[in-house]
Amino acid sequence: MSTKHINKNKKTALIIYKNNGKFYNVFDIDAYIFNILFNYKVINNKAGFPDNALNKIINTIENEKISYQIIYKDKDAEGKKFKFNTYSKYYNEAKNKILLNDKLNLINKKLMVASADDLERIIDIINESL
Repeated sequence: MSTKHINKNKKTALIIYKNNGKFYNVFDIDAYIFNILFNYKVINNKAGFPDNALNKIINTIENEKISYQIIYKDKDAEGKKFKFNTYSKYYNEAKNKILLNDKLNLINKKLMVASADDLERIIDIINESL
């Protein structure tokens, strides 16, 4: 996900969507926050989890004092707002992770077309840096 896809209006809460089946989904920056919190994979700017994991998810989110809202198709939304909401902390961490991933993807593309000699030099430089 490129940072150009990040919503310019800063959000203040995680938005979790309940789909028709037995899964919940989070999208865009919230998917990356879930990657940070739960190590869930982000595919096409989306992360999901089964309904039997909801209690664990909510407990973690509430322990971290992250405001959230769960959107249901057939009933009213529910959620919790914290006076000292830490959503912006995780938002910024996720945004930085996206920027880092973009840089790594660009480096990977360049490495894929580099010559063997260039790769050897790059590997030497990396080994010297570590």
